Amino acid sequence: MQRKAKKHWRGGKYVHKLRTQARRLRAAVEDLRACISNAQKLIDESKNLGQKTGKIRDAEVLLRRLQRYRVFAFPAERSEIDALCKPLKKQRKTAQKPAKACV
Repeated sequence: MQRKAKKHWRGGKYVHKLRTQARRLRAAVEDLRACISNAQKLIDESKNLGQKTGKIRDAEVLLRRLQRYRVFAFPAERSEIDALCKPLKKQRKTAQKPAKACV
């Protein structure tokens, strides 16, 4: 499972789904805390995963918006959009390393 998950880090849908599932897991464990022996550990780990994937998701959302705008932009604006996308791609890649360690 870990190998499969690590291949999909560049897809925005995967990161969004991962964050959503971690949040749902945390809510379920909090509701069933009395029945789960290691509830706090599960809550902490799912919260940690959500925090570490937050920067990836933020970068992906901004990149997607800029890429949509780029299609309709004038040529001069396209180079400016490309310049904005470059640090966002770097931010996404840098944020992936600690997030991958959680999976």
